[in-house]
Amino acid sequence: MKAAARGRQAPANGTDMPPLVDLSLARRILAISWPVVIGMLTQTMVNIADTVMVGYLDPSTSVPGQAALNMSLIMLWAVGGFLSSVQVGTQALTARRLGAEQPLEAGKALTNSLAISLTCGLLFSVLFAVYIDEIFPAVLSVLGEADAKVIELGVPYARWRMFNVFSMVVTVSFKAFFDGAGKTYIHMTAALVMNGLNVLLNWLLIFGVWIFPRMEVEGAGLASTIASYVGLAIVFGWTFLADYRKRFRFYRLSNLSRRMIGTIVRLSVPSGLATVAVMSGVYAVLLVVLEIDHAAIAAGAAAVGQTFNSAATKIVFDILSVTFMSSIAFGMGTATLVGQSMGARRFDLAARYGWESVKLWAGFFFLVGLVTIAFPDFFVSLFTKSQGVIDAARTPMRMAASVECLAAGGLILAQALFAAGLARFVMLVELGLHFGLLVPGAFVLGLWAGLGTTGVFLAAMLYIALLAAVLSWKWWQGGWKSVQI
Repeated sequence: MKAAARGRQAPANGTDMPPLVDLSLARRILAISWPVVIGMLTQTMVNIADTVMVGYLDPSTSVPGQAALNMSLIMLWAVGGFLSSVQVGTQALTARRLGAEQPLEAGKALTNSLAISLTCGLLFSVLFAVYIDEIFPAVLSVLGEADAKVIELGVPYARWRMFNVFSMVVTVSFKAFFDGAGKTYIHMTAALVMNGLNVLLNWLLIFGVWIFPRMEVEGAGLASTIASYVGLAIVFGWTFLADYRKRFRFYRLSNLSRRMIGTIVRLSVPSGLATVAVMSGVYAVLLVVLEIDHAAIAAGAAAVGQTFNSAATKIVFDILSVTFMSSIAFGMGTATLVGQSMGARRFDLAARYGWESVKLWAGFFFLVGLVTIAFPDFFVSLFTKSQGVIDAARTPMRMAASVECLAAGGLILAQALFAAGLARFVMLVELGLHFGLLVPGAFVLGLWAGLGTTGVFLAAMLYIALLAAVLSWKWWQGGWKSVQI
């Protein structure tokens, strides 16, 4: 009640930013956000575990196998990641309707979200699984990596992962609903069981332990598929608990509404496009770094095969993925509180939730960044023992760590703006900065100006700083309070 009272007393334009953390709001933010962070980080760790466990196979299999895993995951996230943007619209509607004390309308959000995820998930899952024999080699050919062994190992693995698209997207609909309702622990529970089972099945199926066949790389794909459907079964089963079934009544055909489906799509598609933009931008940066390596080899500054800069950049991105994924997750928790507050027409409180979340998470990663700057070699050495790669990663790691806090703040405000209904604005900012600054900046500074990876990461630092600045301005400006969904 005190927090709500303070929220009502705050200026209506949302510019009140008290210098100290509001403990009552901070406790609420942490309580709702930490399960989301745990759930997303376990999935990130499992993806790393897939690569590590395949790495223990014979080198003749492990090297092309890891390449097959990486390319398959790019395809999975390009398709499944885009479709999973249904979370944005579903969570925003659920939180907003519950804030307005309209539980039946919140239940309708899940019904219509499932209509989207079931149809699109099934269509794309079957389509890609059936035609993966043609799609996977074609993607490799475009990228200039059409290695016969990678294709041999990648096609069966990718087929299993494409079957994941259906379970992945439908699970996201349930997750978005429960997150919007503030029940973030539900998906966390499913994620812990699902990802723990995934690691166990990896061990059994990759190496052929006990009664299980030795499937090697394909076994990793089958393990992920089985675990993914177990996770879906858990969240699906939760919806049949009496409290949820009676209060929200989501399993009624009369809930289906073209208008609500249109609203979910309108809110979600920009987020999906922003995700594709981010992935495309990062991939383009990696290509620039690879060209830097090729130029060094051609000039005799490095031997053939010594693509130290490319390996170093990939490791720095892997390390930063923990920052990015956890910040997005923390932002999703914040989005619930923002949406519920807006539904209750407490716009000043919604604004303060955004700022408090930024202070908490950006402050945490400011400290993490300081440690990383002081000991960059330690973090990089967790991924490689090559001194050449460690040396190449040292400066980029320090540069990236210096803006970790800005990245955390920007990603949290992006999720808050999604919840407020400004997904299109965030998409346009991402598109503009990725293809107007990050990619051309990496090319100009890294290649044309001859600064190498220092120039590439300078462009990345400018991108992160501007993203945080633009989204902070938009949140401070307060125009999002008038958006109706």
